Amino acid sequence: MSNEKRKVQSMRISDAEFELLKSTFSEREELLKTIRNLFFGLPITDDEKKQIRETFSGEALRKLMRKQFLPELQNDLPIGQAIDLWMTIDLKDKAPEQARYIVIARKLLIEMVEQSLKLLENPDLVPVDLTEWQIKEEAPDLVGTSLIARNTFISHTDQQLAVIRTLAGQKLETVEETKKRLLQDSSK
Repeated sequence: MSNEKRKVQSMRISDAEFELLKSTFSEREELLKTIRNLFFGLPITDDEKKQIRETFSGEALRKLMRKQFLPELQNDLPIGQAIDLWMTIDLKDKAPEQARYIVIARKLLIEMVEQSLKLLENPDLVPVDLTEWQIKEEAPDLVGTSLIARNTFISHTDQQLAVIRTLAGQKLETVEETKKRLLQDSSK
């Protein structure tokens, strides 16, 4: 056996994925807004579509976006990082009929995220229709469910883009740099 200690990953994303986020999104607020507009089905220019195609031409970044927006249970996740979108719904104290609508809404949310992630590879595909929640004659009882899915999709998208912006803006320090900074801070 090797004497090297195995580095324990503490975040859901690896160091390499973290660097990919940083190199792609650091100080690129407009790109994040373009992604949000694309996901929300808002108009984007041909130049913005070209930027999306170029940015997401590599499979690694598309996989990382999927991991961020649609986390799945995997066998190599760090302890405390196992989560998927099904785990974040609260059915406690809900009547069976209420629980049914909440579960349907979550299924719709996951479908919306799946559809949106495909836009990163091809921004000309049909985006999510955020007006779908409106009352439909064939399913008037699902209007609340559709509205829950719509609103959750909007907040989930914005939250994940905010997380990406935060991660991309973080500065990494070596142990030596941290020590030096702490020594400088303590002498002030």
